[in-house]
Amino acid sequence: MLLPIDRSRWPARASGPVQFVRLARPDAGDRDPFRRVGLIPPLRPTDPTRMTSLQITTDAVPDVHTDLAAGVTRYVIVEMNASSYGFPTDSTIELMSSSAAAVTRVPKSPRYVRGVINHRGSIIPVVDTRALLGLPTAKRQAEKLCELLAEREREHIAWLDALEHSIRTGEPFEKETDPSRCAFGRWYKETTSDPRKMQTLARYDQSVRAAILDMDAPHKRIHRLAETLLALRADGKTDEAIERLNNERGTTLEELRTLFNRVTRAVSKGFRSMLVISELGDRRAAFEVDAVHSVKDCAEDDIEPLPDTATGSEFMRGLVHQPDGTYVLICDLARMYELACPR
Repeated sequence: MLLPIDRSRWPARASGPVQFVRLARPDAGDRDPFRRVGLIPPLRPTDPTRMTSLQITTDAVPDVHTDLAAGVTRYVIVEMNASSYGFPTDSTIELMSSSAAAVTRVPKSPRYVRGVINHRGSIIPVVDTRALLGLPTAKRQAEKLCELLAEREREHIAWLDALEHSIRTGEPFEKETDPSRCAFGRWYKETTSDPRKMQTLARYDQSVRAAILDMDAPHKRIHRLAETLLALRADGKTDEAIERLNNERGTTLEELRTLFNRVTRAVSKGFRSMLVISELGDRRAAFEVDAVHSVKDCAEDDIEPLPDTATGSEFMRGLVHQPDGTYVLICDLARMYELACPR
């Protein structure tokens, strides 16, 4: 992925355009292979010590340094809490995986400062941008998802218990038999039909997305049991119905519970976030975000004001509407530095 950057900020470092490039660890395998995205002037001498542990890879793209029209600013588009935010590229010097940086905690630091890192010889703060903007922390978001999945698992254990009770006693079965209408079925449809939500889940681990999709079949099989087993009971085959129910507990329900457990374990470890290394005057800071998506040019006239009641509005210049109905929140980097990185 190559992203454009204002070359005028680098006249002393390179004669050609500056590009974002992905730096890959050769030994990474399938584990987070691209850990760092940096601004690399193409004519800058390569540090041989760096190249022993990192391999530079680039994609061939046309010249990305097209001139911007007057009143247009280029932004790196990042994601936090399923919303898009824009950081100006002329203040962005590097993007890197948070797992590539060793964060040192600082006693008595504000809740929105995770600690500090050594960035190219300079000690700079790492800002938990979610906390700064008043958004739920990534940790709390993961905890809520784990709590939701645990509750959905308990509901299906109780569902089978209720079905057994109805088979044994003849009492009406009043649980939901349509798999798309139970609480899990509604969550599953809402989640799997939203590409952004699925991307968020995949950020925990690629196996999370696959495990959630794999839940569909055993979940539907469980709900189909009600009609089949209650029909057996109506035909006087109660023992056969109970035997089949117990078999499904040990197979289908166990399969579903294994998938719930796999997702919960991966989510509880947290997802790999990104650090946007920015520079404002003589100050630098690393802003932690969920993900980095793209680059967008925005005209100043297209930036609309936010209501004062909007979450984090004091750190936003406004928003820009997208053709697909979504929007990008434009960060006020100077205001963010004022609070998170005061002089």
